[in-house]
Amino acid sequence: MTPLSVDVETSSKADLRKVGAAAYMGHVSTLALCAVFHAVGAADAPVLWCSGDPIPDAVREHIRAGGLFTGWNVIGFDRLAWRDLFVPLGFPPIPD
Repeated sequence: MTPLSVDVETSSKADLRKVGAAAYMGHVSTLALCAVFHAVGAADAPVLWCSGDPIPDAVREHIRAGGLFTGWNVIGFDRLAWRDLFVPLGFPPIPD
């Protein structure tokens, strides 16, 4: 299965550089704004999810099938954002 590249964008009153990723994700003002998903090497267009949109079926199916994810900071920031911000919005958890 082709890995799915993910890039998440967030917003917060917390200063990420001052408080660190864990405290940033736990801050009451931190929000998931959007995410872009794209099958690595695929010719089709990336899928954009914005807060309030339904979860893309392709993303949900990729997780159910045990597909891998890749991204610029997927092991650190993006993983915490997924767990702390996206899962509470209804996205399926991604196993480590």
